[in-house]
Amino acid sequence: MPGVAAAGVTNAVPLGGAPAWSFIIEGQTADANGVQDAETFAVSPGYFRTLEVPLRAGRLFEPQDGPSTPRVALISQTLARRYFAGRDPLGGRISVDDGTTWHTVVGVVGDVRAGAIQKEPYPQLYFPSTQQPRRMMFLTVRTEGAPEGLVGSLRREVAALDADLPVSDVLTMEQRLGRAVAKPQVNVLLLGGFAAVALLLAGIGIYGVISQMVAQRTREIGIRMALGARSNDVLRLMIRQGITPALVGIALGLVAALAGSRLLESLLYGVSATDPLSFVIVPVFLAGVALFATWLPARRATRIDPTEALRQE
Repeated sequence: MPGVAAAGVTNAVPLGGAPAWSFIIEGQTADANGVQDAETFAVSPGYFRTLEVPLRAGRLFEPQDGPSTPRVALISQTLARRYFAGRDPLGGRISVDDGTTWHTVVGVVGDVRAGAIQKEPYPQLYFPSTQQPRRMMFLTVRTEGAPEGLVGSLRREVAALDADLPVSDVLTMEQRLGRAVAKPQVNVLLLGGFAAVALLLAGIGIYGVISQMVAQRTREIGIRMALGARSNDVLRLMIRQGITPALVGIALGLVAALAGSRLLESLLYGVSATDPLSFVIVPVFLAGVALFATWLPARRATRIDPTEALRQE
């Protein structure tokens, strides 16, 4: 069709989930925990070009890979790294039915996130759709322009091939990506909002407590200055004594945050649960609030006349 750059079929699309099948490798036992499975895909030769899945080694499927030709398979980089460590996977044989049928590995392709976007890619196996037919397939289409404009033409083309074949769940990859990240985005926005409020309340609380504590020592400051203490020395003393409890609290909070960071891993993508930037900005902000809350009232107290300070209750 005009406007179509590439097309293919698959039983599962990225971010839509894929069935996991156990498999065995000829001449190799299962891994230590006895689990050896992979997400499996039945695809046409055009699928990889359509989704621009890169070829890392070997070859892709070809039109002649049919039901009457030797069985072949492609594996992902993760599967090759995990189960073929130290040896070339090309030419190796894989079976998904306990050795009844063997598929020769003819290529290695790049990893694809078939499930949740925040999870690392799982090992993946690809079979030609002509050798591993499935009841339900997705048509994947790469367009040269806006994909929405071709939906009607695609429906008519499918109807011309088979009028009884339903076409449903028509989405662009951007829309699928939006669905995949919608829930994590909402969770992150909610948690981020609560965290911002908590940080603001913590800052207000630290400022109020420390500034009140220093203000109550105005009489003490007056006595120190009346006995000859210099204002800079008194200011440094107040700051040191005022900020020390805050630093202790910040340190305890960092320890607790590191311990609880594992709970946030499922909501993060591309960011570590122990993100250094976050673990630096928040402590610096709270320490800055504590420093300002100590410095401002202490500075005011050191500027008043000692006799006036001594009169204050």
